This record gives sequence, C-alpha cells and structure tokens, in this order.
Amino acid sequence: MFKRIVLWDLSKPVRKRHSKLCGPYYFEPGKPVCGVHPGIGGYLCRRFGTYELREGSNTRLRIEFARDILKGTRQADTIGYYTDESQSETMKPVIARLPRSRGFLAGWTLGENMSTSFDGHIWDDIESAAYGAYSEAEQAAEREREYQARWFAAQECFDKRTEITTIRRDALDLAAFARLHGKAWIRLSLLPEDAKRVIAKELTKARAQIAALRDEIAELTAAHDLDSFEY
Repeated sequence: MFKRIVLWDLSKPVRKRHSKLCGPYYFEPGKPVCGVHPGIGGYLCRRFGTYELREGSNTRLRIEFARDILKGTRQADTIGYYTDESQSETMKPVIARLPRSRGFLAGWTLGENMSTSFDGHIWDDIESAAYGAYSEAEQAAEREREYQARWFAAQECFDKRTEITTIRRDALDLAAFARLHGKAWIRLSLLPEDAKRVIAKELTKARAQIAALRDEIAELTAAHDLDSFEY
C-alpha cells in the first residue's frame, strides 16, 4: 500500500509539469475511517451524471457502485447492508478510481449527498476492488449495528438511573413525612397501625424496585461492555 501518491509534483521542472490539475498536490491517506488501512471520507456528490467524492474531503475521486461492476455475478444481487434493526439505512459498496490509473479504493456510501468512506488499501484491478467494497460495507454495517445496540443500551441504563432517582426521592419524601408527623398523629390517634404498615410496605417496595433496576443496569453494562462505551 502506498503511503503517499504524488498527483502533481511541483519539484519537477516547469516544462515537465502537467498543466492540468487532476486532484490535490498529494493524496496521503489520513486516519482510519472504515477498515484496517488508513483511508478517506466525505460525501457522495453527483455531477454531470457521474458520482464523485468531493464535499467534506480534500480529494476529488470518481466513484462507481460495486454492484454495477459485478453485474451478472451472485454478489451483485446484494444491494447493500442494513445499518440498523429497522432497516432504514443501507451501506452500499462503492469503489473510487484513483487519478492516472493508479488503482482503486474500496468503500461504502449511505447514498447521494450522504456519508461515504474508503479504506486506504489500493487495489490493482476494479473487480477485486468491487468485491473488497462489499466486504468493507458489510463490516462497516456490522460495526454500526453494534454501536447502535450499545447506544440504545446506554440510553436504557440512563432511563433506569433516572427512574431510580425518582423512586428514591419519593421514598425519602414518604419517610420524612412519617418522621415529621408520625408521633403527633399517633398521640391524636390519627395514624392507625394500618397506615404505618402501608408506609413501611411502600418503602420496602421502593427498595426492591431500586435493587431490581440496579441489577438490570449491571446486566446491560456487562452485555454491551458499556464501561468502555463513548457516545
């Protein structure tokens, strides 16, 4: 894999330079955005009937859908991979052509004017890149589904902690009410024994609810590894 591709070398004599700029001065993959190799990301734009990676990226590359390249194969029957359980978004495999026939990049897109990402590995032929794009899209969709599952679990834990706070506040209010008025009411025979039992029962119920919610939070945290999860 190339660490840097010179697209317009200003170190050459003027007469040997290409007069037409086909991209940035250097194409140097940045941070990893989808696979094990450093890659690039941006937004898929349509221009004069063709797709390009332009907005959000310093690189302008021509993009093609892997499905169109693999027409007639079984792989082409797969349009993309769902990113969530509701199947509302699909990561579609795409390839990008590097300038001056330097190879191809494999990646995925969420659609026109939406997020697009390419792994930095450079493929020699377009068909291999298309198959690689399917692999990239499938892995990225799987990571997205895993992230969303952890995110929803974290949200559920947050809601349960909020519920614990509410139950605890109500229980403390009830206990404080009994402490403040219990003795006076007992002297006046306004707080019978059944009322005291009701208060004690409510406090016991609150403690049981809090314990159950804490157990559920612990199970969610362990199942989705939420201790290391960041929004």
